[in-house]
Amino acid sequence: PPPRAGPPSPPLPYMTGTQVRVMGLLRERAVALSVGATPALLARLDSPGMRAHLRACCLQSGVAEWPAARLLSALREHMRTAELCHNFDGSFETDVTLEIMMNATAYLPSVWPLRYLGYYGPMTAAMGHPRNPEPSAEEGIFRLPPFSGPHDLPASWAEASSRLQYVAHNALRVDGGNPGFGRVLAVYSPSLWHGAVAAAPFDTGLYTMQCNASYYNLPNASHGHFPHGHFPLPFVCDGADPSPGVDLAMDHAFLNNDRFWSALVTNTTSPAAGQLGRLFSRWYGDSPRWTELEMSEVSTYLEANVLAHALYSARAVKLLVGSFAELFGTPRGDLLRQVAAARGVALAWSLGTGQADVWQSRHVRSGLDRRLLDASDDNLRLVNASLRADAGKVYAAAWARAAAARAALPPSANGTLQRLTVLRLWDVTAIALSAGAALSVPAPGDCANWERCLGRSGASSCVCYNA
Repeated sequence: PPPRAGPPSPPLPYMTGTQVRVMGLLRERAVALSVGATPALLARLDSPGMRAHLRACCLQSGVAEWPAARLLSALREHMRTAELCHNFDGSFETDVTLEIMMNATAYLPSVWPLRYLGYYGPMTAAMGHPRNPEPSAEEGIFRLPPFSGPHDLPASWAEASSRLQYVAHNALRVDGGNPGFGRVLAVYSPSLWHGAVAAAPFDTGLYTMQCNASYYNLPNASHGHFPHGHFPLPFVCDGADPSPGVDLAMDHAFLNNDRFWSALVTNTTSPAAGQLGRLFSRWYGDSPRWTELEMSEVSTYLEANVLAHALYSARAVKLLVGSFAELFGTPRGDLLRQVAAARGVALAWSLGTGQADVWQSRHVRSGLDRRLLDASDDNLRLVNASLRADAGKVYAAAWARAAAARAALPPSANGTLQRLTVLRLWDVTAIALSAGAALSVPAPGDCANWERCLGRSGASSCVCYNA
């Protein structure tokens, strides 16, 4: 349901006592698990199947000849640089929307505080255990204490605000983050890794509903949109270990992510190389044959959840990214621009596949790596981007062009542009704004300070906050 009007979110600290304590427990266990997993991960990277895949995909980089220790170092560096992504607005979950962001002025709210404050109506049994798999995942995997209310629902603001924000780890460097969960992406600061991020090897909702028999066999347990055993992508439940990793202790999570998605074979990898092969193809592939992705592959993310509150004053949300196909040139896109300006967060646009319905295009192979910096005056005041002197005027014309294309559609189209039209509008906008507006998805070595910087421009300079 659409959110109702709700009260402003009460002030919160960066972390509650519960979150601090739980992160301490998770770190202690993750360090031991990661150390124990390192030999197996090194052996996996050095396996004949992985070596054969790297020689096929990535000759130009020489990565196939690297010793296993160097491959592991590269894996850790890429994963540490990957964005922390929370998609929202248009999600099927009771999550934050642009309207709520205008109302919540200090931080980006997570789902339990919104439910507790009544933004989606009174809390009901459907939001609690077992109708909702979240309590099972949050308490079983992330060791958060149970709520004290009926149906495992929060009985106080302190309980509701001591959970987590669901976040996808953008190791595949997808321009729109995890767009199946919403048309707006909030990129969190990598500073959150320091004591506030716990990364499960795979989506914990998927694991709970499809692999955790102690949950899915319960009466009234949720199976999401798919009956048990009928999820449209292949994964391996046998031996699946959802134990989270933390900063500098992630080897077990990398290995378990590889095992869980070992049955998902696409053009980017091979049966012998699996998920790790997919990552190295994306990072080091010689051609689009290896680097382009299907949208279905985006589902292989690690779930790097934040056990803290994303305070705007600390720039915990460092970038907002809107779907160009869905929002550019629309009233809702204009609301996104207002939200970004009001919160002092930089804004960009992502091309994705060029289609509004990401599931409709899930088998379309695409670069999924194209962003444009929003060239409105409010946005350009925040960052050091070097654009043409009349960029604001050119950008306004591009916005008007997209709005006119949507207005010309028949009512049955509901404002949704065809993919070829979106691609044409993107190219015209990108060319008009020049290379300075293009924005890369972060990769190791591109910029020195990822807490301040958003990516590299098409002119090869780092686009960073001015202060």
